[in-house]
Amino acid sequence: MSNSAQYAIRIAVPTTAEPLSRVRKQFNKLVKTLEAERAHLALLREELPKIRALADSEYRPLTQIFDAHQKRMLLALDQAYSDKAMGKRDKGWSS
Repeated sequence: MSNSAQYAIRIAVPTTAEPLSRVRKQFNKLVKTLEAERAHLALLREELPKIRALADSEYRPLTQIFDAHQKRMLLALDQAYSDKAMGKRDKGWSS
C-alpha cells in the first residue's frame, strides 16, 4: 500500500457560499503543494532503477579504469622510491 493512499488529505468542499478564510486558503494551497510533491516523488521512485542501471553501466567501468591507473601510479612511485636517483630529501616525507 502506498503512502499516499494511507495519508490521503482531501480539501473539504464548503457547504455554504461564504468566501474561504485566509487560513483555509493557505491550508488548501499547502495540500495542493503536498499532492504535487507526492506525485513528483512517485516519478522519482519510478526512475530510480533506471538511474542505478545507468550508473552501473557507465560509471562502474570508469571507476575500474581509475583504480587501475591509480594502482599503476602507486607501483611506479614504489619503484622510484627504491631507485638510487631518489635522494634522502625526496624520501624524507615518508618517515
